Amino acid sequence: MDLKSGLLASENPSKEEMDVFLTILRETRNTNLYDFLNYIMAEETLMFMDVFAGETLKIPSREDTAKNLDHARIYLFVKLNQKDPGIIQRAAKKFQRRSQSITRIVDRVETLMKKGVERDGNAKGGRTGDATKGSR
Repeated sequence: MDLKSGLLASENPSKEEMDVFLTILRETRNTNLYDFLNYIMAEETLMFMDVFAGETLKIPSREDTAKNLDHARIYLFVKLNQKDPGIIQRAAKKFQRRSQSITRIVDRVETLMKKGVERDGNAKGGRTGDATKGSR
């Protein structure tokens, strides 16, 4: 996947997708970027400067970011329709992947979401709202 500069900025994820994406980001990377984004979004500039004084932030590649955002979308699609017995097959068709790939992605993200809950007590990795409720 060759993503040009600016292509990620054209993404328009829903709040729920961003909640899951940020949890994936935090749980899969040895990075402080998640915390950086949370502070910037909250406009807590002095707190940000205090917490990250002397730190180096590692930014994931565009490919990793696009993949994680895609995984967040797949996870939410399956979770929001989990009562549908054919949801894995529908997701495979919608996202143009094999059913086994969809199942692996959902299982992986589910594990990461549980880590997020254990880490800070909510499934959003620190943001408000329930990542599995609602939709665009």
